Amino acid sequence: MKRKRSANWDQPAGAIGGPGGESAAVQMQKAMAAQQTQAMLMQQMMMQQSAGGKKTREVYVGNLAIGMVTDQMLREFFNTALAGLSPDAATQPSVVNVWMAADMKYSFVELRTADLATISMGLDKVELCGRSIHCGRPGGYVPPDAAGGQQPMGMGMPNMGMMGMGMGMGMAAAAGPPATEVICLANMLSIEELASSEYDEIVSDIREECSTFGTIEELIIPKPAEDGATVPGVGKAYIKFADVASAQKASGALTGRTFDGKKVACTYISVDSFASRAF
Repeated sequence: MKRKRSANWDQPAGAIGGPGGESAAVQMQKAMAAQQTQAMLMQQMMMQQSAGGKKTREVYVGNLAIGMVTDQMLREFFNTALAGLSPDAATQPSVVNVWMAADMKYSFVELRTADLATISMGLDKVELCGRSIHCGRPGGYVPPDAAGGQQPMGMGMPNMGMMGMGMGMGMAAAAGPPATEVICLANMLSIEELASSEYDEIVSDIREECSTFGTIEELIIPKPAEDGATVPGVGKAYIKFADVASAQKASGALTGRTFDGKKVACTYISVDSFASRAF
């Protein structure tokens, strides 16, 4: 006797909260709100990182004339010098902060932008109070080109799923591919199942479940080859919806649910990849 495939979905769509629990719509709204908040925080983090952080805006100034050079003098010196070297510095003060060592032998000058800090390197060996000052990068400085290859914190955090959502969900969404009309459901089908007589039931079951989120234009579940040859995408289900909103609803509701005891993972793929069967 064949198993009833629909029972392999943990819960029917629209009742994810269970009796007395929150509806799928309410949970999706909460998930989207959390996702938007985390995405905004991630965007701010990325903007700060793209600006290079404090180290790229800071300049080490050494060989100062002890007892003669003050923090205010350095502020005025850098503001005046940079005003003649940069149009940006000519319209507003360049210096954000000046930290002076207790022995007054060296200082750290923080500029408004990384570009101004770079221009400040040209002030190295310039005379101030009878001594040639030394301008250089602070310890821990990483060139922007090198920093660009580093992944922002949290971007690699795996999608924890809507039902088991933690703080990482929004970060994962921000890191993943952009939403499209096509979703890919993985970690739910075995080669043995797809090669069996249950294949048509599997297709029908997944189509029925996904159709609750919107109009399905095409559903593809690759079958394993009889000769054992490699088949791209086997073990996964690819669903193309009529619009992105439907795909997003399906992704939010199905991610983290279980099918035949396996937790479903959901990602987006491009429409072009789907059309060319580049699985």
